[in-house]
Amino acid sequence: MAACVDKWQPAAYPCRLPEKFYCILPDCSTDLPMAAASAALAPAASGSSGDYAHRAAHALWSDNRRAPALLLQSRASEVFGVDIHPGARIGCGILLDHATGVVIGETAVVGYDVSILHGVTLGGTGKESGDRHPKVGDGVLIGAGASVLGNVHIGDGAKIGAGAVVLRDVADGTTAVGNPAKPIGKKAAPQRRPEELPGVTMEQRWSN
Repeated sequence: MAACVDKWQPAAYPCRLPEKFYCILPDCSTDLPMAAASAALAPAASGSSGDYAHRAAHALWSDNRRAPALLLQSRASEVFGVDIHPGARIGCGILLDHATGVVIGETAVVGYDVSILHGVTLGGTGKESGDRHPKVGDGVLIGAGASVLGNVHIGDGAKIGAGAVVLRDVADGTTAVGNPAKPIGKKAAPQRRPEELPGVTMEQRWSN
């Protein structure tokens, strides 16, 4: 699995907001109504729009502007049906397919070129504090309605079947299904080129 945990240090997150954006946030001195902030979140493709909203919220969170970050998260959740905590770290090339009902917790890390279908939860178990959410590698495909719970690692190129409940680590190139999720197939898929990873191809057959 790629060292995705180390890819995005919060203080050095590449998404920085222009100064004019801060003027519509509630802790700034401005006469603009809060409707101006909502207008920036007009419904479009909910997945990409939810991702854009998260990156803006994460930039605010990393700048220690917690209140406006949470405000933006709350509004994005209301408009797009995608609830991503502003503290979560998400890599490039993510696809939130249909996106409705996606929930990603504060300490989650998602690698590059990951595809997440609707109804997916990257959440905690309720029994931990601190670093308590999943770490997802590059090129992973997570099927509709799957739940990945706790500080578990999903390896590069893995597939999580629809409706699976993942409570343990999943190795690179492995397909995991069921509740609780278990690997299927005789062996992990061979090493693939980046453009052939499940998160890119959306191939949902198991790796056998």
